[in-house]
Amino acid sequence: MKYLKSLDSFDKYITEKRVAIKRRYTESHPAKNISTAARVRNSVIEAMGDGVLTEEELSKILQELKAHKRWLGRNTKLFNISEDQNGIKSYTLSPFGKRVKAKTITVNEASRWKGKDLYPNWVKPGDINTMPVKNINDLTVGLSYVIRDYGDDAYHGDYELREVGKNYVFVDSAMHSQGGEMIFTKKEMLDAIKSGDIYEQD
Repeated sequence: MKYLKSLDSFDKYITEKRVAIKRRYTESHPAKNISTAARVRNSVIEAMGDGVLTEEELSKILQELKAHKRWLGRNTKLFNISEDQNGIKSYTLSPFGKRVKAKTITVNEASRWKGKDLYPNWVKPGDINTMPVKNINDLTVGLSYVIRDYGDDAYHGDYELREVGKNYVFVDSAMHSQGGEMIFTKKEMLDAIKSGDIYEQD
């Protein structure tokens, strides 16, 4: 495993952005946002990257950042923790930590679809049906879709359709544990389909 060699390998200053966890489709459904300027979390995630931090290295980083002494205990879901035969603990990003990283640290690394940015960065044009959904009855619970968001003029993928009926509820599979969702009334859904704004994702 590759361990962190220098504490200077992570940025100490993070520019604040906002990431939508509930997308805005109409004025009656405003977006809900989370800040990506969680200084300690972002710095730790950037320092760790796709590698490993020992408990000692992580403790030094948290000390330099003047993090609250309970920060690590409150954020254990970000990490997978292992211990070797010598009792040395190592930390890597958990699946949840990787989702947070994708939504915050790499928020600007987008693909392109139909001339617009495509998020999250792991969704690629080759994953998307080239023809938009044409009929509301073709929407299938359990499938993932790419949906145009007029709030930030981009496409957002990995939205799994969870509910149909009075409302059509799509849950962001990358942020489901934080409540990311997009909700359409039937009329809004019909309008989105008419505009060619929804694509099935493989």
